[in-house]
Amino acid sequence: SLAQGTGLLAKMADFHNSFDSFGFSSAGIVTDYAISLVSIICAGVAYSLREKAQQKEDHEAPGGITVKLYMTFCLFASAAAVTFFFGGLGHMLIAVYANGSGALGKQWGSANSLWMYPWLFAVFFMPVAALANLAVMLAAYDLSGLTSAIPYALGLCIGVVEAVLMSSVSLLTTYSGSLSGALFMLSCCTCIVMACIKAIKEKEEKGVGMWLIMGGNILICVGWLIVLLAPAGCRKYGQAVRECPYPNEFNQNPIFHIFIIAAVVTQFFGVKAYANENEKRESLYLCR
Repeated sequence: SLAQGTGLLAKMADFHNSFDSFGFSSAGIVTDYAISLVSIICAGVAYSLREKAQQKEDHEAPGGITVKLYMTFCLFASAAAVTFFFGGLGHMLIAVYANGSGALGKQWGSANSLWMYPWLFAVFFMPVAALANLAVMLAAYDLSGLTSAIPYALGLCIGVVEAVLMSSVSLLTTYSGSLSGALFMLSCCTCIVMACIKAIKEKEEKGVGMWLIMGGNILICVGWLIVLLAPAGCRKYGQAVRECPYPNEFNQNPIFHIFIIAAVVTQFFGVKAYANENEKRESLYLCR
């Protein structure tokens, strides 16, 4: 059962070493789904605000960036929701196999390999989410529609690469998710710089939107650093005693997830605040 599959990690001495590098703690699974839920809620609210902004632009001042801001954030949050939902499902199936017998299947169609199907969706959408995050900042800079589409196209291409990596056991074990992690770091660092520049340029307006967006990206960076810089011993999930600074029951994975939840919420309020600030600027401009 699921309750057995996600049981106490103190029993990990009985697990096969093929489960190393594939976390399956209860906290990790729960926080995977928590990210998905929070992201869906934020995406839904953002889409509702986008519809209201669209109606306003249709009647008053077409051509603003408010609609694009909400839409790009909605796409980012939706991609994150899909990514972590399937990630949670994959981890849950790995936990069930870990509680059973035998090794973790890492080839399509082999025993104990059902987890690979949700994992495929997770690694495919992860780079899409990473570059959809960058698209939010491009919308804030009011770049052309073609330029804003480039991150999504690139994200889909890298998603295909991530899917191809699952065709080989060695590539799957060594590189699965690493490319997406590096891409998320690059995307977030770019967003931090762009948000900082824009916030400084508009400092006279004393807005907080860009600072919140920058803060959200910093949280994502910190979360990924926690995962990427975790000692190798932290990934030895088959060992009850590990050389790892994090406890078995709440290791680097759920900690990373907590940072992502905080980042999504922070960025939502940042986008909302910046959209409101932008509407005020446009109103003042029209009144002149």
